[in-house]
Amino acid sequence: MHICLLTSSYPRFEGDIAGTFIRDLCRELVFRGFAFTVLVPADRASRRLPEEPGIAVTPFTYCIPRRLQRLAYGAGIEENLRLHPLRRLLIPPFAMTLITAAIREARRSDLLWSHWLFPAGFAGATAARLLGKPHLVTAHSAPPGMTLRLLRGAFGTTTRVAAVSAATRSRIAAPLGRAPADIPLAPMGVCKEFFSPRGGRAALRARERIGKKFVVLFTGRFVEIKGLDLLVRALAGLPDTLLVAAGDGPCRAEIERLARGLGVDMRFEGFVDRARRLDLLALCDIVAAPSRVLAGVRTEGMPVGVLEALAAGKPVVAAASGGLGELVADGVNGLLVPPGDEAALRTAVERLRGDRPLCDRLSEGARLSARPYAVAAVADRYAALLRECRRCTERTE
Repeated sequence: MHICLLTSSYPRFEGDIAGTFIRDLCRELVFRGFAFTVLVPADRASRRLPEEPGIAVTPFTYCIPRRLQRLAYGAGIEENLRLHPLRRLLIPPFAMTLITAAIREARRSDLLWSHWLFPAGFAGATAARLLGKPHLVTAHSAPPGMTLRLLRGAFGTTTRVAAVSAATRSRIAAPLGRAPADIPLAPMGVCKEFFSPRGGRAALRARERIGKKFVVLFTGRFVEIKGLDLLVRALAGLPDTLLVAAGDGPCRAEIERLARGLGVDMRFEGFVDRARRLDLLALCDIVAAPSRVLAGVRTEGMPVGVLEALAAGKPVVAAASGGLGELVADGVNGLLVPPGDEAALRTAVERLRGDRPLCDRLSEGARLSARPYAVAAVADRYAALLRECRRCTERTE
């Protein structure tokens, strides 16, 4: 089966971490008889990627000069628009260019598959209706209500919607005019490397000059919803504790000032490739995901960084919101705290810091809980979903 895949995030060069979970899933699906044409926005950092069997990457240019193509990547479309409202002017050319590219490329495809409801989902639904092709869209998060109401008309009956988490499903079902039971859960997956315990932890910590410090790892973009500032405040004054932050984003300067002002021992890694993420997971003691709830409703979908931590057997301290509340079971594979509660976050870190048997028990629970999210298992789920989506369209013809 040939699939035209539309996404606003995909690796732009070797070692890029953007959208790697989508590429990993495509690679697994190639082994199951699928082939892909991947439509991705061009970016100033884009470089020609090595050819892969069954995956043809086709960048599209939506703005000239190309240096103005700043809607996608970086902090992500939603955060880019919040921080830079004038970039909303890029939405129409982005959507129209993607629709045009999808119509051109999908003529020889069996199905269109979009990642994120908007703008890729909107573009995929529009192209699918014009071509009479089936369309699957994976909702990684829930856009604002006005956008969802727009999508309700665009999706019509030709689009099947899947969600990465139950929290995302519950937010999008009613605005899209669908029953929750009609939106299957289909998360992203974790590569097998994260499930293999990495040896040499003591040597790695010695090389990094960490000594006996208790290491808290944060992975992700430095944006408001991720709540890294909450974690910095929660760790203030904790002795022999090191916070390692693997990521970057528009809040970095603010986070650096905050850490210096509070005297928090903090190391900034920037965005790191898979090999470095494996090293950081090996040397850390726990992983923290102190996510916020924004505007009373906006939460995270299903952070792949947390999935990787669980696969590596790391206890996770997480905010009990969105997809995090589904991934982390309190006292089983980590500890849950109320969103935005710095005191509860500090208490949870202190509890794990002082209780090695608890950490060991949560570590084992983490590995067990991550198994259903292995990329091979997730690929099996998506293979069935894609084939079902195609069969449903064939039955209605």
